[in-house]
Formats: sequence, structure tokens, C-alpha cells
Amino acid sequence: MLVIEYPSTGATYHVEKYGVYLYSVYERGSVLEGQEKRSFIDSFDTLEEAKAHFPNADWSPGSGYHE
Repeated sequence: MLVIEYPSTGATYHVEKYGVYLYSVYERGSVLEGQEKRSFIDSFDTLEEAKAHFPNADWSPGSGYHE
């Protein structure tokens, strides 16, 4: 599932941009197998730009990052 989040936040960054993330599950054999996986795809200055590039992405105000 693709999600547009604002702000774009991760373990080592916090940027006042609209980040696009792919949410999935860690694969079999991974030490994190079965847990949520959040992968950064791209970032944009405006929500409109993000939606134009990823029209099927969900919009989520706030970050989905978890330590």
C-alpha cells in the first residue's frame, strides 16, 4: 500500500515535505519476518505534486514512523 505522509520522518531524518512510502510486510527468512515494513519511495514539496505522481496513494496527515 502506498501512503503519502506529512512530514516525511524516519529514524535519522525529519523533513517538512510530503513523503511517499510503501507499506508491506517483511519477507520469510528475514529476522523481522511478518512485521510491518515501511520503505521510502520519494518526496515532494506539495501534496498536489505527490498525488500527481502517485494518484493511487492514500493520504495520511502525520508520519507512520515507529521506533
